[in-house]
Amino acid sequence: MAANFFKNGLPIICDNTYSFNCFLGFVHGSLEVKIYDQGTSEFPSVITVKTNLGGGSVDHTFKGNENFNQSIKGIDVSGKITDWRADADTLAFHAKVEAKKGIFSCTVLDTNIHATRHSDERTNAMLADLSGKLESESKR
Repeated sequence: MAANFFKNGLPIICDNTYSFNCFLGFVHGSLEVKIYDQGTSEFPSVITVKTNLGGGSVDHTFKGNENFNQSIKGIDVSGKITDWRADADTLAFHAKVEAKKGIFSCTVLDTNIHATRHSDERTNAMLADLSGKLESESKR
């Protein structure tokens, strides 16, 4: 997805929602991942979880291959980022997130995430092209 939206001046380059069903169907909901491009090798993000038992958001900065652990409302969440690739045009990685409560555990997310990096030059070219098309249409 191209960077179409901005928040606090940063373009959103990834805005994906994933559904999950855990703990024998007792917990179900969605995981929304928004990743921002600040023009560096680090990517701030907001991860929002919405479930039938409640929800919340957490800020996370993706920096490369990593493991992370966090406890959210009594549920132990662990994640692993692998196959990291961030260049001038693309951000891509594999994300696997698991949740555990007592003896129960489940995979909440196991997917490849791919985003096109924000580019001022590309945005300016798209705007110039759109402006040309609008001008051409208005002369008809």
